[in-house]
Amino acid sequence: MARSAIVWVLALLVLVGALARAEEKAGPVAEYKTFLASLPKDDPASITKAIDQYRTAIVPLDMDKHVNAFLEFFDFHEDVCNGVDKALWEELTHNGVIGVPDDDSEVVKQLRRHGLEIRGNGPDGFYVGGVPAYIPEMFSPFLPRSIQRYLELRLAEMREGYQVDAGLKISYARLAQRVANWERYLRNYPGSPVHTEALVLRGQYLLDLLFGMNNSPLDPATEDRSNNIRVVYEDYLRAHPGSYSARLVSAQYKHLKKTGYLNKTLDDDIRSIPWKRYDEVKAHLDRTVHLDRYRVDISSSYWAVKIEQK
Repeated sequence: MARSAIVWVLALLVLVGALARAEEKAGPVAEYKTFLASLPKDDPASITKAIDQYRTAIVPLDMDKHVNAFLEFFDFHEDVCNGVDKALWEELTHNGVIGVPDDDSEVVKQLRRHGLEIRGNGPDGFYVGGVPAYIPEMFSPFLPRSIQRYLELRLAEMREGYQVDAGLKISYARLAQRVANWERYLRNYPGSPVHTEALVLRGQYLLDLLFGMNNSPLDPATEDRSNNIRVVYEDYLRAHPGSYSARLVSAQYKHLKKTGYLNKTLDDDIRSIPWKRYDEVKAHLDRTVHLDRYRVDISSSYWAVKIEQK
């Protein structure tokens, strides 16, 4: 009888576990994901509908459901931005409209009603993205501190801008601060649901800090201290000794010093010197997160990181 009872208990535990897994697959987060999939991705109103459904179906539940559903919304938000952007370009082209729509146009008003806006008007044209403060205002009260902090950092970065036409819109000193911010985030929130996203952001900012951009090369001679790469590196090493990023900055600093780069005036003859260590540094970063597996769109999206389908 004892063995029979044990068998029945084990069978019951297996059944309970199976029911729990089935409930999880068909639970409120899965239903929310299905709801998002049913919404048109080329309609700005889909954003508002998704938020309304989140508040109705998810907010009354526990925090882990809040987080998981929010992550589903983030991917959805990116898809809607892309879908609306494509539809807008097609509509403007069809109507023969050239340039960015006026702020008082119905198109712009409709986007803003649903937390979207038109950004940019440079060589790459313009695109549709999220209003920077919209997502924190809609979701922060329902999320854990780790994601709230992620949104705070991204909000500040979006308001400041980052790059255009392969050149930085911010100084190298500000770029170094972004590296430090994400390094601190990773240290303070090691179990964050957006840990991978933070790793990718730190990695991409580090690459730009160490190697520069085509139209913002590392300048060792400028009198602008916020863009003088020698000053920026030295300040960073003093402020963040022993950190992961400081070790990489230190190695690049020594390389540039050894090659004489830091004592030269920036010209085409020396531009390639920083890049001689690119493969080495990239391999080092890839031991924490393989950057090649991600598309980083730092300027336009809160999520900023999408896994590439290969």
